Amino acid sequence: MKDCIGRLLYRLRTINPVRLVAMGYLSYILMGFALLSLPFMQTNPVSILDNLFISTSAVSTTGLVTVTVNKDYTFWGQLVILLLIQLGGIGYMTFSSFVILSTKKHLTDHAKNIARTVFSIPQNFRIEHFVVSVMLFSVVIEFFGAVGLFFVFRDANVADPLWNAVFHSVSAFCTAGFSLFPISFEGPLAKNLSLNIIISVLSILGAMGFIVCLDVWRLFRRKSHHRLTLTTKVIIAMTSCVC
Repeated sequence: MKDCIGRLLYRLRTINPVRLVAMGYLSYILMGFALLSLPFMQTNPVSILDNLFISTSAVSTTGLVTVTVNKDYTFWGQLVILLLIQLGGIGYMTFSSFVILSTKKHLTDHAKNIARTVFSIPQNFRIEHFVVSVMLFSVVIEFFGAVGLFFVFRDANVADPLWNAVFHSVSAFCTAGFSLFPISFEGPLAKNLSLNIIISVLSILGAMGFIVCLDVWRLFRRKSHHRLTLTTKVIIAMTSCVC
C-alpha cells in the first residue's frame, strides 16, 4: 500500500503540468457530482445526468442549467454549487496553491512550475505573492458585492436576502451566470438600477482579473511612472467595445 502511494505521488510530481491541471478540474467536477447526487442535497429528485451537467457547468462557469437550482436543490446543494463556481472561477492552481501556502511558507519547485504554466507570468514573479493577492482580491470584491446586493434584495422584499446576496455576488464575480431565481433577474428586478450596477461591476472586475485591475491601480497611483501593459490595454479595449 505504501509503495502504491509512493508511486502515485511520483507520477503526480512528474506529470505534464497541463494534464495535471485538467485532472484537477475533472476531480472538482466528479466531487461536485458525487455530492449533488446525495439525497439530502435535493428537494426534488434530480437525475444523475443532470447532477453531472450542473457540476460541470458550475466548475466551468458557463451558467447553463437543466434544472431549477433553487427549487430542485436544498440549501446544502446550492452551497455545493456555489463552492464549485468559486473553485472554477478562482482556478484550480490558485486554490490549490493557496491551500499549500496556508500550511507551508513556500511552494515546491514543481508546484511553482505548474503555476507558471497556468498563469503565464515571468520567471522573476513571486508565485506566493500572486496567489495570496488573487485570493484576497476575490474575497474582498465578493464581500462588498454581497453587502451591496443584500440591501438591494432586502429593500425588494426578496426571501433570504443574505444567502441570495452571497450566491449572486460569487456567481457574478466568477461570471458563472447561475441564479437562485427561476427567471434570473428578469421581472421586477430587471429595472433595479442598483442591482444592475453591482452585478455589472462584479462581472467586469471578475472578467478582467486581478492582474489587469492591479495594472490599472498602479497607473492611477502613478507608481514609478507605471504604464499599462499591452495585455491590459487589449483587455480593457475589448471589454469597452463589448460594453
